[in-house]
Amino acid sequence: MESEGRAGRIDSGRGKISGMNTNLIRRAVRGPLRAVLIAPLIATAALVAAGCAHFPRPGTLLPRSGDEIMVCGKLFHTGTRVILWVDPHGYDAYRVEPRFPLAQAADARAALEVAADEEAPGAGGQEAAPATEPSGAPATAPSAVPATSPATATSPATRPAASARAAPKTPDGARYGSWRRHVPTEVMEAVRKNGWSHEQLRDHVDLFVLHYDVCGTSRQCFKVLHDVRGLSVQFMIDLDGTIYQTLDLKERAWHAGNANDRSVGVEIANIGAYPLRLDGSPANVRAELERITTPVALTDLRWRNLELPRTLDDWYDTDSLGRPFVVLPGWMKESGLRTPEFVARPARRSPIIGSMHGRLYAQYDFTDEQYHALAKLTATLNRVLPRIELRFPRDEAGRVPARELSAEEFAAFSGVLGHYHLTRSKQDPGPAFDWDRLEREARAAQRRW
Repeated sequence: MESEGRAGRIDSGRGKISGMNTNLIRRAVRGPLRAVLIAPLIATAALVAAGCAHFPRPGTLLPRSGDEIMVCGKLFHTGTRVILWVDPHGYDAYRVEPRFPLAQAADARAALEVAADEEAPGAGGQEAAPATEPSGAPATAPSAVPATSPATATSPATRPAASARAAPKTPDGARYGSWRRHVPTEVMEAVRKNGWSHEQLRDHVDLFVLHYDVCGTSRQCFKVLHDVRGLSVQFMIDLDGTIYQTLDLKERAWHAGNANDRSVGVEIANIGAYPLRLDGSPANVRAELERITTPVALTDLRWRNLELPRTLDDWYDTDSLGRPFVVLPGWMKESGLRTPEFVARPARRSPIIGSMHGRLYAQYDFTDEQYHALAKLTATLNRVLPRIELRFPRDEAGRVPARELSAEEFAAFSGVLGHYHLTRSKQDPGPAFDWDRLEREARAAQRRW
């Protein structure tokens, strides 16, 4: 018992000793030693927290809204549907091989048809591509048989198909460049080493050039530009208002000749404007038409029985209510439109007659959907690249001039302009383009943001 009691006391004594040691440690930890022990733990926790704040869990999907454009690798919202070159159904201008099978390249030549009596401009810009561009009209033009229903995304072919055409030579190499030649040497050296930054691009891109594609749809436009002509453009807008971005805006697309260095470009789906034939018209009719200084609707003229250019008759028909709609030709096997059963109707019913470079042209207007999308894209570009001012060339009367700008006017201008402002050989976006509507809708879009 005594030993047990002694042992118990010894054990108790050990317990006391252990308890005293524990208390000493606790008191020590409350002092400077505690700070020394805990500081590394706090620092480690802070680093982990910081890492978690900046980097989501690996494998986490980064959601997109589907309205973004890309500028120097950054995504910016537009408020309208955009399909990037990396998306399904996108058009990738970085690729060096054809986007479409070679057998389809023959069909693409139909979009380059230049009827001798209508002088229709082909799609694309003025800059020479590193590949030979096709020339001449296709062997057989699409037949002008009346359509029975509007062209839609699921049933585009309402004209009989033309006979087979020989495939043109496929372009080789890149269809774009990365160097903008007007940029100061020190900036280009920095770009050469590190690539374009958004800040650098903001300082050196100040033009947004508008084209019509003379192809009818964005799918056909990309086939012609990329696969046949070896050219490029940053944006395309389809009949249903879908925007396609084919290149990051840091790239110098080949679409507008000497404006490529300073510009971003867009091809808007529209078959184009064509000269009016006045040879057989009475003298009084010719005199009235030649006095036209601003675009007018054909229905606003006293002489409404003018013969429209054949291409417009081929590409447009009217329904039972007299409303025009786009009719895609039979050789265009697919429309590529992303809106099912979409019927493309010009924003204004009547063809528009207007003077371009001193000559009268006829053209159907773009669709409402295209104007809405273009307005939001223009407003976004003005925010992202603010040197692209929300303004157009204007003459002394405040009108957008239907002529080429002089070298001095071009050098001094920053903003939105047409391809025809750059060269007398082009008419796009044509007399039907509603400049006032674009400005009104773009400014309204910015006020809503």
